[in-house]
Amino acid sequence: MMILNGKKIFTLLLVLDEKNERVLLGKKRRGFGVGLFNGFGGKVEEEDHSVYESALRELEEEATIKALDCVEIGRITFDWIDEEDKCPWLVHVFRVTKFSGIPEMTEEMIPEWFSYDEIPFDRMWEGTMRASSSSRVILFLYRFFYACMRG
Repeated sequence: MMILNGKKIFTLLLVLDEKNERVLLGKKRRGFGVGLFNGFGGKVEEEDHSVYESALRELEEEATIKALDCVEIGRITFDWIDEEDKCPWLVHVFRVTKFSGIPEMTEEMIPEWFSYDEIPFDRMWEGTMRASSSSRVILFLYRFFYACMRG
């Protein structure tokens, strides 16, 4: 995992089908959050040449698709005020509207499209887990970007 200026570096990709007003999410098959929906992305690894390259790698590993127009749309830093010993996170958020391939199940995720009006917030991190900072952050990101998508 890459740590830069004392922050753990992460990526989050929002794969959108703007014409049909839907977002691609993945249902976790293993590890933290198994059975819950999440976006694609994750930790930036030391061997990644850039955050952008990490985002592309994660999307291909988790959904079997290649982004054709991956654009960084924001960065969010999270300082854990209720977990002071936890290293801050810097999350690079990317938007993808064009890709090649067909989203397919991988060892880690089961991709599924949801209309903007049917994003399964109740089946995302905070929906079935105790309300830790990490789960609240992830849910906040989706609610925030959902509001942005809806205008």
